[in-house]
Amino acid sequence: MNCFTVMNVRLTGLLLASFVILVPAMYFDLGEQEEKCIIEEIPEDTLVSGLFYCNQEREEKFRQMSEDTNGNVLWWAIIQTSILLSVGIWQMKNLKNFLIEKKLV
Repeated sequence: MNCFTVMNVRLTGLLLASFVILVPAMYFDLGEQEEKCIIEEIPEDTLVSGLFYCNQEREEKFRQMSEDTNGNVLWWAIIQTSILLSVGIWQMKNLKNFLIEKKLV
């Protein structure tokens, strides 16, 4: 049983040492790469099939729908804020007139 423990410790040490050696190499390799668009990596003479264009059309449609929704949300917020401010001003005028009428001010 003692032999297996020694072998496990040696195996664990070997794996840990190889991990410590390989991690900086992987980090250096990944650090050298620059981010590119997937289209830039495809050679020009490669024929791109319909699936790519289908996804591109779906993406354009979804983007347009998102922009329309964002515009609608913006207008909703502007209208809601203007209604809130106008009701607040109306309430303050009515409260002032009420207090003047009751001769509390």
